[in-house]
Amino acid sequence: MEEEKTSSVSGALLVGTNKSSRLAAMRAKALGVESPKTTVKKDQKLWASGLKTETKSALEQAEKLIDYKVAAALSAYPKGKVNAFFKLKYGVKIDEINQLPRKEVFRLLGLETAKIKQFRLIEKMDSKGNIIND
Repeated sequence: MEEEKTSSVSGALLVGTNKSSRLAAMRAKALGVESPKTTVKKDQKLWASGLKTETKSALEQAEKLIDYKVAAALSAYPKGKVNAFFKLKYGVKIDEINQLPRKEVFRLLGLETAKIKQFRLIEKMDSKGNIIND
């Protein structure tokens, strides 16, 4: 009986390393190196013009608290029902949170305003720092 020789691809890849951006991203992720194309700067938040540093820092603190609370709530829901369950519990869609005044968002989510030192500066602002008139 003849033995069939199987070809092995162990030494070479089917796609060249310089031709596939997906392979390069997977390789960079496996090595723990961030790819320049996938690097996202988190400090690129667009703030309203003319905000003082105290107001900006208070808004940043509020956004961290809100993001943490929303992420915790969303992780508790099944993937297909996240939006529906969130709206049922808090009475507002996830996307609408950024347009509401921070005072209203804190009330809806049950967050303490005392955790933010200068909350009175931001209570009538949206997530970008624009003042919302009732």
